[in-house]
Amino acid sequence: MKYDPAFPLFVPPAGRFALKDTEAALSATLADPGKPLLIYIHGRAKGVGEPKKSLDQGIYRDLNAYAVNTIGFTWDADDGGYDPSRAEASVPAFLTFLQKTMAFYNRAENKILPRPSLITHSMGAIIVAELAKNGDMGPGKPAFFKNLVLSAAAVKTKRHDRWLCDISIAKKIYVTVNEGDVVLGFAGILFKPDMLGRDLRGPGVIGGRVSYVDVSQLDLNHRYFVKPKQKGHASIFQFYEQTLTGRPAKLEAISAPGERDGVPVAVLRPN
Repeated sequence: MKYDPAFPLFVPPAGRFALKDTEAALSATLADPGKPLLIYIHGRAKGVGEPKKSLDQGIYRDLNAYAVNTIGFTWDADDGGYDPSRAEASVPAFLTFLQKTMAFYNRAENKILPRPSLITHSMGAIIVAELAKNGDMGPGKPAFFKNLVLSAAAVKTKRHDRWLCDISIAKKIYVTVNEGDVVLGFAGILFKPDMLGRDLRGPGVIGGRVSYVDVSQLDLNHRYFVKPKQKGHASIFQFYEQTLTGRPAKLEAISAPGERDGVPVAVLRPN
């Protein structure tokens, strides 16, 4: 079950699909049409590969526990370091998948389906960042995703506002920040760039559709987008439960206003 470029789509338990079979993959994912679609782009999978790592760690099971139908987009993440070129190499494939997914939802019989959301974990955010830089996620393009969640994003903090503010394909964008993220901390030391998911620096995208969500007070590390890694904190569970199912996060109920290097953040409250 390691990465196979010929079959980048994964639907549990149906298995792998080629890009040409995107509609079949989406139909298999939406076996329960009452649940919204969630697209998941994983992070690095050193020595394991994908979708094997996410299966071994129960990530697909835990994502579906949010009452969504999850489809995974896999890329060649089986390396031992921070090599952005591996994720960048899959940008054309993800763009093709995105275009086919939008066409599927725009078919007359599918227009009643709730619009999907997209979550990236760690280095998976590189794919979205590159699409944004290329103009493939906006500006000016109509919103397709309900929410885009960049969770523990392993992308360079420097100048992130330039591409993030151009994403118009999502109604709302959430960026999580965690100064206690050990994985991103080591990446920053070894490979030098400050990581957006840990070391937020200004200028950020202030106002509009982008919200920065600071989870630093919860004493969590890296894979906190699934419930087993949230240490029972209700605020972070509610945040992901709301955003991954396509609802706006009710941040005023679970956070306090804060600031990091001049960028407003919503600081999630611990239990």
